[in-house]
Amino acid sequence: SWCCMILSINSPALDYGTLPLISNHRLFTSVEKNEADPDTYHAAQVWSGEAPRRTNVDISAKTIEVVVAYCAADIQWMYDDLLGKLPNQVDATVKMTIVSKCGNEAELPKLIEDHRVKQVDILTLPNVGGCDYAYAHFINRYVAKTTPEDAASSMLLFIKDTPRNQEYFQFALHERFRGVDELIQMASRGEFVCGTKTHCAISSYHDNKVLNNFLISEYKRQSERAKITGDDDFSEFNALQYENLEDFHKRALNWTFPNEIFTEVCYGGSFAL
Repeated sequence: SWCCMILSINSPALDYGTLPLISNHRLFTSVEKNEADPDTYHAAQVWSGEAPRRTNVDISAKTIEVVVAYCAADIQWMYDDLLGKLPNQVDATVKMTIVSKCGNEAELPKLIEDHRVKQVDILTLPNVGGCDYAYAHFINRYVAKTTPEDAASSMLLFIKDTPRNQEYFQFALHERFRGVDELIQMASRGEFVCGTKTHCAISSYHDNKVLNNFLISEYKRQSERAKITGDDDFSEFNALQYENLEDFHKRALNWTFPNEIFTEVCYGGSFAL
Protein backbone atom coordinates (compact mmCIF):
# COMPACT_ATOMS: atom_id res chain seq x y z
CA SER A 1 0.00 0.00 0.00
CA TRP A 2 0.99 3.63 -0.19
CA CYS A 3 1.16 3.50 3.64
CA CYS A 4 3.50 0.50 3.43
CA MET A 5 5.49 2.24 0.73
CA ILE A 6 5.92 5.39 2.79
CA LEU A 7 7.08 3.45 5.84
CA SER A 8 9.27 1.14 3.78
CA ILE A 9 11.18 3.86 1.98
CA ASN A 10 12.58 4.95 5.32
CA SER A 11 13.37 1.40 6.45
CA PRO A 12 17.00 0.31 5.88
CA ALA A 13 15.97 -3.34 6.27
CA LEU A 14 13.51 -3.24 3.35
CA ASP A 15 13.85 -5.57 0.37
CA TYR A 16 13.30 -2.91 -2.28
CA GLY A 17 12.51 -5.56 -4.87
CA THR A 18 9.05 -5.82 -3.29
CA LEU A 19 8.21 -2.13 -3.75
CA PRO A 20 6.71 -2.32 -7.26
CA LEU A 21 4.10 -4.80 -6.01
CA ILE A 22 2.65 -2.34 -3.47
CA SER A 23 -0.44 -0.26 -4.14
CA ASN A 24 -3.27 1.39 -2.21
CA HIS A 25 -5.72 3.34 -4.34
CA ARG A 26 -7.50 4.95 -1.39
CA LEU A 27 -4.37 6.64 -0.05
CA PHE A 28 -3.12 7.40 -3.58
CA THR A 29 -6.39 9.24 -4.23
CA SER A 30 -5.91 11.27 -1.05
CA VAL A 31 -2.37 12.11 -2.12
CA GLU A 32 -3.63 13.24 -5.54
CA LYS A 33 -6.11 15.55 -3.81
CA ASN A 34 -3.43 16.90 -1.45
CA GLU A 35 -5.46 15.62 1.51
CA ALA A 36 -2.47 13.83 2.99
CA ASP A 37 0.00 15.52 5.32
CA PRO A 38 3.13 17.08 3.72
CA ASP A 39 5.44 14.21 4.71
CA THR A 40 3.05 11.66 3.17
CA TYR A 41 2.78 13.68 -0.01
CA HIS A 42 6.56 14.07 -0.22
CA ALA A 43 7.04 10.31 0.24
CA ALA A 44 4.61 9.66 -2.61
CA GLN A 45 6.68 11.99 -4.79
CA VAL A 46 9.86 10.16 -3.80
CA TRP A 47 8.22 6.86 -4.76
CA SER A 48 7.43 8.10 -8.27
CA GLY A 49 10.73 9.94 -8.75
CA GLU A 50 9.16 13.39 -8.60
CA ALA A 51 10.34 14.71 -5.25
CA PRO A 52 12.16 18.06 -5.08
CA ARG A 53 15.23 18.19 -2.90
CA ARG A 54 14.54 19.64 0.49
CA THR A 55 16.68 22.74 0.22
CA ASN A 56 16.43 26.45 0.87
CA VAL A 57 18.49 27.24 -2.21
CA ASP A 58 16.57 29.14 -4.89
CA ILE A 59 17.43 27.42 -8.17
CA SER A 60 17.38 29.80 -11.12
CA ALA A 61 18.81 28.35 -14.33
CA LYS A 62 21.06 30.68 -16.26
CA THR A 63 21.57 28.02 -18.91
CA ILE A 64 19.21 25.36 -20.28
CA GLU A 65 21.24 22.86 -22.27
CA VAL A 66 19.45 20.31 -24.43
CA VAL A 67 21.42 17.18 -25.37
CA VAL A 68 20.04 15.23 -28.33
CA ALA A 69 21.14 11.69 -29.21
CA TYR A 70 20.79 11.88 -32.99
CA CYS A 71 20.96 9.21 -35.68
CA ALA A 72 18.55 9.64 -38.57
CA ALA A 73 15.13 10.84 -37.34
CA ASP A 74 13.58 14.04 -38.66
CA ILE A 75 13.91 16.42 -35.71
CA GLN A 76 11.69 19.18 -37.09
CA TRP A 77 9.30 18.22 -34.29
CA MET A 78 11.66 19.90 -31.83
CA TYR A 79 10.69 23.40 -32.94
CA ASP A 80 7.19 23.09 -31.45
CA ASP A 81 7.38 20.17 -29.02
CA LEU A 82 10.77 21.04 -27.53
CA LEU A 83 11.70 24.69 -28.04
CA GLY A 84 8.06 25.70 -27.87
CA LYS A 85 7.76 24.07 -24.44
CA LEU A 86 10.79 25.69 -22.83
CA PRO A 87 9.92 28.37 -20.27
CA ASN A 88 10.25 32.01 -21.23
CA GLN A 89 13.22 32.92 -19.09
CA VAL A 90 14.69 36.26 -20.08
CA ASP A 91 17.95 35.56 -18.29
CA ALA A 92 18.32 31.92 -19.40
CA THR A 93 20.50 30.93 -22.34
CA VAL A 94 19.31 27.93 -24.37
CA LYS A 95 22.08 25.75 -25.81
CA MET A 96 21.74 22.59 -27.86
CA THR A 97 24.29 19.81 -28.26
CA ILE A 98 23.52 17.33 -31.03
CA VAL A 99 25.45 14.09 -30.55
CA SER A 100 25.39 12.68 -34.09
CA LYS A 101 26.20 8.98 -34.44
CA CYS A 102 25.15 7.96 -37.96
CA GLY A 103 26.87 10.53 -40.21
CA ASN A 104 23.68 12.43 -41.04
CA GLU A 105 24.75 15.90 -39.92
CA ALA A 106 23.79 17.36 -43.33
CA GLU A 107 20.14 16.42 -42.63
CA LEU A 108 19.93 18.49 -39.45
CA PRO A 109 17.71 21.61 -39.51
CA LYS A 110 19.43 24.92 -38.84
CA LEU A 111 18.42 25.19 -35.21
CA ILE A 112 20.91 28.01 -34.63
CA GLU A 113 18.71 30.26 -36.77
CA ASP A 114 15.88 29.97 -34.25
CA HIS A 115 15.78 33.04 -32.02
CA ARG A 116 15.21 30.87 -28.96
CA VAL A 117 18.56 29.09 -29.35
CA LYS A 118 21.81 30.83 -28.45
CA GLN A 119 24.30 28.09 -29.33
CA VAL A 120 24.33 24.76 -31.20
CA ASP A 121 27.24 22.30 -30.96
CA ILE A 122 27.45 19.13 -33.05
CA LEU A 123 29.52 16.23 -31.72
CA THR A 124 30.16 13.22 -33.96
CA LEU A 125 30.59 9.73 -32.56
CA PRO A 126 30.63 6.20 -33.98
CA ASN A 127 27.26 4.46 -33.97
CA VAL A 128 27.79 2.25 -30.94
CA GLY A 129 26.15 1.96 -27.53
CA GLY A 130 22.83 3.60 -28.36
CA CYS A 131 21.78 6.89 -26.81
CA ASP A 132 23.44 5.82 -23.54
CA TYR A 133 26.91 6.06 -25.05
CA ALA A 134 26.06 9.48 -26.50
CA TYR A 135 24.93 10.76 -23.11
CA ALA A 136 27.95 9.27 -21.29
CA HIS A 137 30.31 10.95 -23.77
CA PHE A 138 28.58 14.30 -23.28
CA ILE A 139 28.58 14.01 -19.48
CA ASN A 140 32.30 13.21 -19.35
CA ARG A 141 33.00 16.19 -21.60
CA TYR A 142 30.67 18.44 -19.59
CA VAL A 143 32.24 17.52 -16.24
CA ALA A 144 35.74 18.14 -17.62
CA LYS A 145 35.04 21.63 -18.97
CA THR A 146 32.31 23.05 -16.71
CA THR A 147 32.99 24.80 -13.41
CA PRO A 148 30.91 23.85 -10.35
CA GLU A 149 29.47 27.38 -10.33
CA ASP A 150 28.27 27.12 -13.94
CA ALA A 151 26.92 23.61 -13.39
CA ALA A 152 24.95 24.77 -10.34
CA SER A 153 23.14 27.39 -12.42
CA SER A 154 22.48 25.11 -15.40
CA MET A 155 19.75 22.67 -16.29
CA LEU A 156 20.39 19.69 -18.57
CA LEU A 157 17.72 17.94 -20.65
CA PHE A 158 18.66 14.67 -22.41
CA ILE A 159 16.38 13.43 -25.20
CA LYS A 160 16.44 11.15 -28.24
CA ASP A 161 15.84 12.31 -31.80
CA THR A 162 12.51 10.48 -32.15
CA PRO A 163 9.22 12.30 -31.42
CA ARG A 164 7.86 12.06 -27.90
CA ASN A 165 4.51 10.50 -28.80
CA GLN A 166 2.62 7.24 -28.33
CA GLU A 167 4.16 5.62 -31.43
CA TYR A 168 7.52 5.57 -29.70
CA PHE A 169 6.17 4.83 -26.22
CA GLN A 170 6.28 1.08 -25.58
CA PHE A 171 7.44 0.72 -22.00
CA ALA A 172 5.83 -1.81 -19.67
CA LEU A 173 4.53 -0.52 -16.32
CA HIS A 174 4.74 3.11 -17.48
CA GLU A 175 1.93 5.60 -18.15
CA ARG A 176 3.38 8.14 -20.56
CA PHE A 177 6.21 10.41 -21.56
CA ARG A 178 6.65 13.40 -19.30
CA GLY A 179 6.29 16.59 -21.32
CA VAL A 180 9.31 18.82 -21.86
CA ASP A 181 7.66 21.58 -19.83
CA GLU A 182 7.00 19.05 -17.02
CA LEU A 183 10.64 17.89 -17.03
CA ILE A 184 11.92 21.47 -16.93
CA GLN A 185 9.57 22.35 -14.09
CA MET A 186 10.75 19.39 -11.98
CA ALA A 187 14.42 19.87 -12.79
CA SER A 188 14.16 23.55 -11.89
CA ARG A 189 13.26 22.45 -8.35
CA GLY A 190 16.67 20.83 -8.12
CA GLU A 191 15.84 17.22 -8.87
CA PHE A 192 16.85 14.52 -11.31
CA VAL A 193 13.73 13.31 -13.13
CA CYS A 194 13.06 10.58 -15.69
CA GLY A 195 11.41 11.34 -19.02
CA THR A 196 8.80 8.62 -18.52
CA LYS A 197 6.27 8.30 -15.72
CA THR A 198 5.61 4.92 -14.10
CA HIS A 199 2.17 3.65 -13.15
CA CYS A 200 1.15 4.78 -9.68
CA ALA A 201 1.87 1.36 -8.13
CA ILE A 202 5.36 1.16 -9.65
CA SER A 203 8.36 2.98 -8.26
CA SER A 204 11.14 4.34 -10.46
CA TYR A 205 13.60 2.95 -7.90
CA HIS A 206 15.14 -0.48 -8.54
CA ASP A 207 16.74 -3.07 -6.26
CA ASN A 208 20.51 -2.89 -6.80
CA LYS A 209 20.82 -6.66 -6.42
CA VAL A 210 18.54 -7.12 -9.40
CA LEU A 211 20.23 -4.34 -11.36
CA ASN A 212 23.68 -5.81 -10.83
CA ASN A 213 22.56 -9.07 -12.44
CA PHE A 214 21.11 -7.33 -15.51
CA LEU A 215 22.48 -8.64 -18.81
CA ILE A 216 21.62 -7.85 -22.43
CA SER A 217 23.42 -9.26 -25.45
CA GLU A 218 21.57 -7.51 -28.28
CA TYR A 219 19.08 -4.70 -28.78
CA LYS A 220 16.77 -3.08 -31.30
CA ARG A 221 16.02 0.63 -31.56
CA GLN A 222 12.70 1.67 -30.04
CA SER A 223 11.53 2.97 -33.42
CA GLU A 224 12.05 -0.50 -34.96
CA ARG A 225 10.39 -2.64 -32.29
CA ALA A 226 6.86 -2.39 -33.65
CA LYS A 227 7.96 -3.57 -37.11
CA ILE A 228 7.83 -7.21 -38.16
CA THR A 229 11.45 -8.02 -38.94
CA GLY A 230 13.87 -10.89 -38.64
CA ASP A 231 16.22 -11.60 -35.77
CA ASP A 232 19.14 -10.35 -37.86
CA ASP A 233 17.88 -6.80 -37.34
CA PHE A 234 19.08 -6.84 -33.75
CA SER A 235 22.39 -5.14 -32.96
CA GLU A 236 25.10 -6.56 -30.73
CA PHE A 237 25.19 -4.86 -27.34
CA ASN A 238 27.70 -6.72 -25.19
CA ALA A 239 30.69 -7.05 -27.52
CA LEU A 240 33.20 -7.31 -24.64
CA GLN A 241 31.23 -10.14 -23.03
CA TYR A 242 30.63 -8.67 -19.59
CA GLU A 243 28.97 -11.16 -17.25
CA ASN A 244 26.38 -8.63 -16.08
CA LEU A 245 26.02 -4.96 -15.15
CA GLU A 246 28.04 -5.38 -11.97
CA ASP A 247 30.92 -6.88 -13.96
CA PHE A 248 30.77 -3.92 -16.36
CA HIS A 249 30.92 -1.49 -13.43
CA LYS A 250 33.98 -3.21 -11.98
CA ARG A 251 35.99 -3.89 -15.12
CA ALA A 252 35.12 -0.89 -17.28
CA LEU A 253 34.34 1.86 -14.78
CA ASN A 254 35.84 0.81 -11.43
CA TRP A 255 32.59 2.15 -9.96
CA THR A 256 29.60 1.07 -7.88
CA PHE A 257 26.13 2.51 -7.33
CA PRO A 258 26.27 5.50 -4.93
CA ASN A 259 23.42 4.05 -2.88
CA GLU A 260 23.98 0.47 -1.72
CA ILE A 261 20.29 -0.46 -1.68
CA PHE A 262 18.39 1.12 -4.56
CA THR A 263 18.84 3.26 -7.67
CA GLU A 264 16.44 5.35 -9.74
CA VAL A 265 16.24 3.97 -13.29
CA CYS A 266 14.93 5.77 -16.38
CA TYR A 267 13.42 4.17 -19.48
CA GLY A 268 13.02 5.67 -22.92
CA GLY A 269 16.27 7.57 -23.25
CA SER A 270 15.24 10.89 -21.71
CA PHE A 271 15.82 12.61 -18.37
CA ALA A 272 16.57 16.02 -16.89
CA LEU A 273 18.56 17.43 -14.00
